[in-house]
Amino acid sequence: MAPNKMKSSKRKQTGLTMVELMVAMVLGLLLLAGIIQVFTNNNKTYRVTENMSRLQENGRFSIQFLTHQVSLAGFKGNIEDSARSIFPAAARTVDSTVYNFQENQTILGIEGAAGAPDTLVVRYFGGNDVTMADCLGSTIATDDEIILKYSIDTANNELECATFRNIALGGTATAAPQPIIDDVVDMQILYGMTTDLSNDHDLQANCFLTATLVTTSNVSDCVNGLNFNQVVSIKINLLLRSNEDNLTADGNKVSYSFNGAIVLPGSIPDKRIYREFSKTIAIR
Repeated sequence: MAPNKMKSSKRKQTGLTMVELMVAMVLGLLLLAGIIQVFTNNNKTYRVTENMSRLQENGRFSIQFLTHQVSLAGFKGNIEDSARSIFPAAARTVDSTVYNFQENQTILGIEGAAGAPDTLVVRYFGGNDVTMADCLGSTIATDDEIILKYSIDTANNELECATFRNIALGGTATAAPQPIIDDVVDMQILYGMTTDLSNDHDLQANCFLTATLVTTSNVSDCVNGLNFNQVVSIKINLLLRSNEDNLTADGNKVSYSFNGAIVLPGSIPDKRIYREFSKTIAIR
């Protein structure tokens, strides 16, 4: 019996052949590749979802913030006992630029050259019966004349605000532009103008115009220029982008719509997600 047992034990497997080892390695690599693919897809889905959420949040906040700030244009506090009954005709310097306001003009816009972002300037008085703050969070005292300038920092893609303050019309203070919202690429503005020149004109805009041709004369049609004193509403179009790059589904640049036009992939510098946010704001 002993010789037979020894002979049987020699026939037992003592290792793997080269073919078996290679098959096992291939199967292991296939399994690992599948796991990596699932992880990569889940990670990209998370990045897209996270960036889309932040993009939507920035867009909503941008519109809400500008709506509140622009709606202040022409604010005088309590009209019954405010010391400021009119907005004076004046030249005001905001962020090293002089802006000329007509009497009672409370908004002013600059059209961006060659498709560059537009600039919006609003003017109001501090209220004597409410606590107010400007776009940078500084408290506004009673009867202070406030001018806010909104523009896009194209180098950093930020919506920024600069301020001018005429402290109870006795002294001025200014603040350099400060970023308000990041990942804002463009801002295009249309001004809703009424052509009804009567004292009790309604608040309905007869046309929406750019600030390309601006006039200080009364305008009774929609072809002879834009008079800011006849503007009753403002339509703001903002273009925002995702914070991270390389988020498109197939790895290619994707076209998007902005300000009534389609932007083709050839004009897009990266593979971020772009979205347009729009709001029409009534002016007091």
